[in-house]
Amino acid sequence: GTLAHYPALVQEYSKKGKKLLKLPPSSTGMCGVLSLETLSLCSQIRRMPVTNNENHDSFLEAPKSVQSVNANKKSNASGKTVKFVIISGMRTRTLLQRIPFLPSADAYCCEGGGQIFYQIPVGKPKNCETTSIIDDSGEEADVENKTMGTALPEIYESRNEEGAVQGHFRLQEDMEWRKIMGHVSAAGPDGYDGIVDIQKRDGLLWSFARKLVKMGWVIDYSGYGTCFRVHRGKQLHKAKQSKEIFDVELPNLKPAGLACSTNLGCVDFYPDRSGKKNCCEFVAAKFG
Repeated sequence: GTLAHYPALVQEYSKKGKKLLKLPPSSTGMCGVLSLETLSLCSQIRRMPVTNNENHDSFLEAPKSVQSVNANKKSNASGKTVKFVIISGMRTRTLLQRIPFLPSADAYCCEGGGQIFYQIPVGKPKNCETTSIIDDSGEEADVENKTMGTALPEIYESRNEEGAVQGHFRLQEDMEWRKIMGHVSAAGPDGYDGIVDIQKRDGLLWSFARKLVKMGWVIDYSGYGTCFRVHRGKQLHKAKQSKEIFDVELPNLKPAGLACSTNLGCVDFYPDRSGKKNCCEFVAAKFG
């Protein structure tokens, strides 16, 4: 489901008495809001034991308020709980700014699935060859550590459903996924710091980006390493904003090996091995 909403819905939620948390603005200045009730429900979901139900259509002992939530479930024989994953089209730097405001998650995926980060509690050993990933409830996360990169330096707080701090964590990137995304037939290896000009980036994605620029399209790649965005309203030629050209012709320009999706009035382009569905399947397999 959607966690963050944008100003068009703020008044509607406020009239219903919802308490809202304002997120830091994105790179394009958009300021989303998140319901405090959403934060609480997400925290409850993450700590629920999972069923043995082969049809995966219900939770064991799930609160009524969250019984209808569709989440990845597995056998409860080991006492494990639901894995909660956030996936968004936001840039990596926007994700890092918003972590303190988002629900605590087992994995955070940004750029439409282009990068994956796992929660690593502070104070636990971080030697990639000898340790397991442990979430803020103390449960091992069943991720192969040899595929993990160095933990990012920023320390974040993890909170329970009442909002109380119950631990601290860092983020650690899945380098197996980065290797897949960083192949020259995908996004290439050069965009991960978000500042290398697209003229100097290797990879199919950026070759296509350069083609669009030559065709007169205005693209947004700043801060992106595995995708780029084309905003309808930022096109210099009005004809390119039309439904026929922007919604039909633009997506059809992409070469084999790339995919696209629409998001907030924009078209996002990324490797066809990326995308929210593929990313979720990869993370689900990691967690077992």
